[in-house]
Amino acid sequence: MNNDFFCVCDMPLPPAGVVAEIVASIQANADPQFTIRKTVTDRQLKAIHNSSHFFVGKEKYSRAMYRRYNLGKLTDEWIRDNIADEYSQMGSQVMQNGAAFFPHTDGGPRRYILNYLIDTGGDQVETRWYQEPGYGLYREGDAMQWPENSNLQVVHTEVFPSKSWTCLFGKVIHGVVGLTRPRMQLSISFSAQEFLKLKERHGIIMSYHE
Repeated sequence: MNNDFFCVCDMPLPPAGVVAEIVASIQANADPQFTIRKTVTDRQLKAIHNSSHFFVGKEKYSRAMYRRYNLGKLTDEWIRDNIADEYSQMGSQVMQNGAAFFPHTDGGPRRYILNYLIDTGGDQVETRWYQEPGYGLYREGDAMQWPENSNLQVVHTEVFPSKSWTCLFGKVIHGVVGLTRPRMQLSISFSAQEFLKLKERHGIIMSYHE
């Protein structure tokens, strides 16, 4: 199952200057890429802004805040020289001030997501993948989110170490649980065509979903 919708990748590690730029962008809390997904419903928007917790089945979680920030020329040039010369979007990413980020799928340019994990956000933070009863594992279309109560079923969990690259297929419902401090990473988004080039360049073994 691992290679169907995620894998750990063997790629060059960002140098200290790039890591410093990523962390600084998060600490500055400025120049965000977005604060809410355009496809969110009024009910979900109300839950995101007014609720501090959510449920998955019978499990209750305090909801973490999620932000992505634009990065500068240093990171862009390093990515193009060492990781991929074509990608749709890149930025720093943080999840903080809560124990979990609610289940969601990705949309827009984020069909495939490559993340470099700088700080795991805790000793045993799990990335979890879910399936909604009555629906297939892969959820094509706009980004979706479950910020309140859901009956999603966990299909896989993984604990990724710091200083690791992981690649995810964004059309499987996923989220993280177990946060005890800010989880920080570099996040790069790829279209299907861009991912094929990345896959060939670095020998990535994850399945391709056109």
